[in-house]
Amino acid sequence: MREIRLHPLCTLFPRMSGADFDALKADIAQHGVRQPIVMHDGLILDGGNRYRACMELGMEPRFEEFEGDGIVAFVLSANLHRRHMTPGQQAAIVASAQDWAQAHVPGGDGRNQHEGAATLPGPPLVSVADRAAQSGASERTQRMADKVAREAPELAKKVAQGEVSLPAAVKQLAQTTAAAEASDPAPSVAPKPAAKTATKPPARTPELAANDAQPDPNANRLQQLEELLAETMSENAKLLSEVVTLRAVIAADDRVAASLAELQAARAEAAASIEQKEAEITALRERNNGLMNEKNEAVRIAKALQRKQGRAAA
Repeated sequence: MREIRLHPLCTLFPRMSGADFDALKADIAQHGVRQPIVMHDGLILDGGNRYRACMELGMEPRFEEFEGDGIVAFVLSANLHRRHMTPGQQAAIVASAQDWAQAHVPGGDGRNQHEGAATLPGPPLVSVADRAAQSGASERTQRMADKVAREAPELAKKVAQGEVSLPAAVKQLAQTTAAAEASDPAPSVAPKPAAKTATKPPARTPELAANDAQPDPNANRLQQLEELLAETMSENAKLLSEVVTLRAVIAADDRVAASLAELQAARAEAAASIEQKEAEITALRERNNGLMNEKNEAVRIAKALQRKQGRAAA
């Protein structure tokens, strides 16, 4: 069986592993491939995990060719919300998929364009709100993922695969940018003219005045860091809120567990009482059967005596 490569959109999603993949293999071994593997241009568009399971089992998978005109929308719809992923992973996948789509349509960056590419990706998600609605993440999280996917595509893929968290990727991107800026040679400064002996300072020429008006190159970087800090603090606040909610759920679970323990104790007590009552009922039934037997024997004896008395009287 020849090995078939995965479509770039398919590789955005994390591969199944461990118990989940073992369960998939066991199901395919018992029932076969329930859902065909979707192909596009000779590549696996959807079903990479099913294909790998078939390869390991030595089974021939079922294939079908993708017939729609929006493979990005198809792949996202088929995979984005049926897997256990964090909002950061989902946002990174949507951002990376949209970047791939822009690169494969006329007007993109021109990479890998081919005939018919205009209808290939499907409707673009133009705004941050559109992409956030698709990923299910907040607009703030989606904006962070868009930035990572735009400036460091390979890092965005690591976020999508769950290898790096989105906040860690944003921090890493900021550190990389700062290091790159620090490594740039300092801008050359024109030598100042020699000072004159006059008591008055030299007049400011228009050129010097223009230089004075130039913005500080560190100001833009400071603004970027402030925005990144604000985003990180906002994300931390959201995570803290989720922690508080989870703690409340755990406390509620503890109360439910306590109530369940009380119910189980009452159930055990009731079961013991039922067992005792059933034993008493069994004893009463046995006593009743004994009395019935004694009654029947007494009736038999009385009838026998009546018959003897009748014969004696005759």
